[in-house]
Amino acid sequence: CVALCHLLTRFVALHLDHLSAYQLGRPLPSIESYLIKCIALMEEMGERNHALLSRLFGQTILNLMGKAGEKVILKGDLFNSEECAPPTDLQKAAYLVWRLFLFIFFGDYEGATELA
Repeated sequence: CVALCHLLTRFVALHLDHLSAYQLGRPLPSIESYLIKCIALMEEMGERNHALLSRLFGQTILNLMGKAGEKVILKGDLFNSEECAPPTDLQKAAYLVWRLFLFIFFGDYEGATELA
């Protein structure tokens, strides 16, 4: 449990650091390997909810970095919304929040309005 808490704390700090960098116009460093390792560890520890939420956030970061085919669709190496619908209400809410974030960030206000 302590190891998981430490891992989650580092993961959240990493996420916030990357969002801040993007918002300030600084380049985003590549974090794919770190994300994959963290998510694998969460799944190994049985923390499937945290792992899926981290996949959603990680895919959002990859979209911001231009490493996904589409800007506002969460579809890529960490999460594919066309193959896996979030099963719980919390995960669905997180999915919608990150999609809304991408719509707004990339200036697709019509898409954001439709999603809201």
